[in-house]
Amino acid sequence: MNIIFVSRSKAHFIYYESILSALLAHGHQVQLLFDKKWSEKATDTALQSFLAQQSGILTGETLRRGGWLAYPILLMRELRSYLDYLQRSGQSPFYAERWRKYLPAWLAKLVHTPLLGKFFQSRLCLSLLAKAETLLPSDAGIVNSLEASRPDLVIVSPGNMRFSEEIEYVKAAKSLNIPSFVPVLSWDNLTTKGLFHVLPDWILAWNEAQKREAVAVHGASPERVLVTGAPFFDKWFNGQTLVEERETFCLKLGLSPERPYLVYLGSSKNIARDETWLVRAILEQIRNYPDERVRSFQLVVRPHPANAEIYRSLADSPDVVVWPKTGNLPEDAETTSVLYNTMRHSVAAVGLNTSAMIDAILLDKPCFAMLSEEYSQTQSQAMHFQHLLSARVLGLVKEPDELAEKLGLLLLQGIDPQEECRRRFIREFVRPHGLDVSAGEMAVRQIKEVCSKILPENLVRQESQEKLPAIMKG
Repeated sequence: MNIIFVSRSKAHFIYYESILSALLAHGHQVQLLFDKKWSEKATDTALQSFLAQQSGILTGETLRRGGWLAYPILLMRELRSYLDYLQRSGQSPFYAERWRKYLPAWLAKLVHTPLLGKFFQSRLCLSLLAKAETLLPSDAGIVNSLEASRPDLVIVSPGNMRFSEEIEYVKAAKSLNIPSFVPVLSWDNLTTKGLFHVLPDWILAWNEAQKREAVAVHGASPERVLVTGAPFFDKWFNGQTLVEERETFCLKLGLSPERPYLVYLGSSKNIARDETWLVRAILEQIRNYPDERVRSFQLVVRPHPANAEIYRSLADSPDVVVWPKTGNLPEDAETTSVLYNTMRHSVAAVGLNTSAMIDAILLDKPCFAMLSEEYSQTQSQAMHFQHLLSARVLGLVKEPDELAEKLGLLLLQGIDPQEECRRRFIREFVRPHGLDVSAGEMAVRQIKEVCSKILPENLVRQESQEKLPAIMKG
């Protein structure tokens, strides 16, 4: 098939690399489009490495909606997402307040005025905004570009972040009766970002929990949500290629190979602006532990990519290594190997609320969560974090001395209460179709099955070959 894959930023490439690999492995032709503005400061190391190894894929830039309607439509969508947060039950109030700050001050104030506030915060207002979206036309430029390329289907990601103009491609595709798909980008995208203001024909969710979120939060029809598994984590299921000897790895990081170490997983600024106090408190309690073997723990701090600068103050702390110092995502062979071996050679990991906890779980490492009242709105009250709580995959501790005690039980007695829960979580949350089937492969199978019902497979393949020149001209 001839596929147009629209992405907000080159930084997001690693989240769906597994899907792209599977599409190309099945012989499909893919044109990958990125938004120029959102990609300006994004690293493209992983993308360039991928392009150097693959054929059958072209890249380009997305178009943006033009004309006088562009800003009013974006403003209407931002307002609608905020109003939906105000109606949403079960979500931390932090995320509604965060979205309020995205609105112009005059509009945010208007929503809460005594005179109009009741209307703005009603279901009727949300319904009217949704109806207005359906009445607004697709952007002519984007429609024309799709008509010129004549794709068999359009895939868009993520589609629901702040000012996600890539959703215009879903709107244009629907106007042309081109099937549209949106793969869920990350574990929290359905509950901590905006709405899908134009629902795609199909949403590719990681698991049944995300499927329920797509229905409850975004109004998707259950039969239009396809469960694929988590493409972002496919990389860990071939980890044997990443193995590095413990001694070699520890010396590279400046650790003593003879001593155990704990990994502290840093969170984003939204979760905790500065958690270095907690790192110091954890290290202090470890140093005061009665058993010398626990006191010998070293600490590797892995910063969140968007919140690394706070850890400079720990640079000279004994037995503490901040790595990587500037923070990064596992986006190429080297950075993926570093994260893999950091987890593999550790005793356990600990943090507040970050997707790196799922990395630890997938690599079968005990993972502890420091439950802090200070961060409750972005931790225990957050809907995405509740997935980990309900799965019982985390060791829950409220104070650093409690963490030190549990580390002692783990190191000295091998007590690991969450071991079976981790394995069940992997089967249900990350690979619901089986451990041997990658989520990227499953996404392509789901897409192919859907499209085969719309257009016979042999005709799809034949038309794709005929349409390729049109894509290349575009």
